[in-house]
Amino acid sequence: KQLTKAALLTGVLMAPTAHADFSGSYAIGLWNSVINGGTIDTSTAPASVTLVSNNAGTPNANQDLVFTAFENATITFDWQFTTVDTATATSAGAQWDPFGYLHAGSFVSLTDNSGPNVQNGSVSFDVLSGEVFGFRANTVDGLAGAATTVISNFAALGPSAAVVPLPPAVWLLGGAISGLLMLTRREKLPTLPAAAG
Repeated sequence: KQLTKAALLTGVLMAPTAHADFSGSYAIGLWNSVINGGTIDTSTAPASVTLVSNNAGTPNANQDLVFTAFENATITFDWQFTTVDTATATSAGAQWDPFGYLHAGSFVSLTDNSGPNVQNGSVSFDVLSGEVFGFRANTVDGLAGAATTVISNFAALGPSAAVVPLPPAVWLLGGAISGLLMLTRREKLPTLPAAAG
């Protein structure tokens, strides 16, 4: 009976693996940071992390926080962006300090260059095992005030494990063990005296 239960449990479909916030397999200490004149504040992890763009006069400088995927997964997070770069009559302040995410060697900007100095949103994208992904606070000019972006509600949803059918050898082994157990039980039954003839 126990063997049958174990055999049935082996083929059960497993639920997707969810990792919430910057913890567990995605703990903030496992991420890599590249700082170029700005800052990356991880003191509020695992709940959130904060990227601040370069304001030291270095143009096209990036602050990157990256992770190498160890599984296929769907990545989700929320972001809150604020820049103090001043808008002019012809340009919005947000265009000077774009924020976005990195995925497989590409930068995907999330901020609206012509939008307000305070923006936010939610993101979902898929990564494959071995791909590098993460977050980037860029600056175009490195002047007139930095942008601060808080990343929160980070989550990674891994794939569902497939149902793994048991190989025929396991079923044969299970049948053989069941047969041995029945023989053992039979030998333990008390023998009745033969009827007098």
